[in-house]
Amino acid sequence: MRCCSANISVVRFPHHFMYNRAMTGLDRGEFVDKIIDVETKPVDVVDLALADHGGKVLWVTDDYFAEGAHLIKSEPAIFEASRYTERGKWMDGWESRRRRTPGHDTAIIELGMVGTPRLININTAHFTGNYPAFAQVLGCYAPDASLEQLRHSSEWAPLTKSVALKGGASNFVTVRDTQEMTHVKLEIFPAGGVARLRVYGDPNVTNGTELTNLIAEETGARAIACSDMYFSEMQNLLKRHPPLNMGDGWETKRSRPPKEDWVIIALPKPGCPTELEVHTTFFKGNYPEHFLLESVYWPDAEPWQLLTLPIWDEMVPKSSLGPDGIFRVPVSTDAPITHVRLKIFPDGGVARLRLNGYWSDGQATSSSCEVLNQLEDAKKRALFFSVCGAERWVSGMLNLGPFVSEAHLRGSAEALWWSLDEHDWRESFTHHPRIGEDVEKLREKFGQHADQSLAEQRGIETASEDTLLALAQGNRDYYEKFGYIFIVCASNKSADEMLQNLRQRMTNTPENEIRVAAGEQAKITWLRIQKNLFNRPQ
Repeated sequence: MRCCSANISVVRFPHHFMYNRAMTGLDRGEFVDKIIDVETKPVDVVDLALADHGGKVLWVTDDYFAEGAHLIKSEPAIFEASRYTERGKWMDGWESRRRRTPGHDTAIIELGMVGTPRLININTAHFTGNYPAFAQVLGCYAPDASLEQLRHSSEWAPLTKSVALKGGASNFVTVRDTQEMTHVKLEIFPAGGVARLRVYGDPNVTNGTELTNLIAEETGARAIACSDMYFSEMQNLLKRHPPLNMGDGWETKRSRPPKEDWVIIALPKPGCPTELEVHTTFFKGNYPEHFLLESVYWPDAEPWQLLTLPIWDEMVPKSSLGPDGIFRVPVSTDAPITHVRLKIFPDGGVARLRLNGYWSDGQATSSSCEVLNQLEDAKKRALFFSVCGAERWVSGMLNLGPFVSEAHLRGSAEALWWSLDEHDWRESFTHHPRIGEDVEKLREKFGQHADQSLAEQRGIETASEDTLLALAQGNRDYYEKFGYIFIVCASNKSADEMLQNLRQRMTNTPENEIRVAAGEQAKITWLRIQKNLFNRPQ
């Protein structure tokens, strides 16, 4: 799990400023005298206790100055300098009265999502002279327990040690006992105020047989990357409650010239969708004109791999959208999916995205990958060596399986390839003929792999004599400058196109050209895998 720094800053605004309604939920244009805490959130985990996710503050020993329910509000805590109640200063958090007797104060919270806590933030934002000196968080798994049983139970396990708190700050504490929990208990010593309690962790996603939203935030789905979120955040798409306003969705800036925007969402576990909902609620003059949805099955994909590889399958074709509405589209897939990518044309705002369906019972492996997985090591090695002649790449691929999908296979092959160095890349280049090399010499040099190279260089067959002579001279010049043969993914390229490519790349520096050549080898490797394993024509 990756996490932010434990220290966060509080943004202090001057008097009578116009603030962003997406931060507070209030209407834009209202002039206020407020200080708004800016919470820093860890990634890859969900707030299990959040009220928006169904969390409830069941009981507190005392909340004389500020209600316990504030602890799990989704909005960052605010401070209003001139706001008071009949009991004293209004505070956006849980604050007990000053304790004049022995003991300490406690709050019991029912988690909105059963799950395994990983990291806890005891946030004392705006409590600077009235925060507790120490705090501790405990947890238990008691799905059917009554409040009375929870109050008097001895089954509470310490999730954190007792820690000294800082005032007006986030206090991040790692969880000691990583087990599934249904409730947490916050103990503050001896009393005082806490703005928010965040219980970040992994929700328990059960298979079940009921239709569910596969990309709901409360199940652990997350938006992991997008092209732009200038006006509002991509994670808003996955919220359970209806949007509060236009700021409570995902909105991109206006593109000049108009272009497509996109967002990638990871399911918490593989699922089989049946229906897509695209909500444009509140987006009336700035909704996207069209959208489409793509999917991939790759359980352990890294975000950068999803961004850079052409591995996506179309799930919903390009379709029209309208203003301020909910648009439903039936979908079906032959196999489970792990990620979706929403594309909007040309830009604009989407309030919510729902992908209704069913969780997958187990891991699904494509039939083509199953053939590869079942090969003996010797045959698997021979297959990998026929597509790429770098020994370390071949050995690495043998250790990376089993592969569950073409996306998984291609992504693993690319990631391993780019983790190697120039020595490995040059080694793979030696297993290629020069473009336009004599057929008989080619068969003599490369044996059984010659036909593969010949098929890839089919564009040479119709080349003119002048082009072939120019290619031969270009190959010699290239080798003299860079020290290895000219590598290009020749499939579907004419001899003239290859010659033009060679001349352009002769202007590269050696440092740049080795990576360009390595990129061409990566393309060749995948084309050969497709042909040799999936029987696809080049």
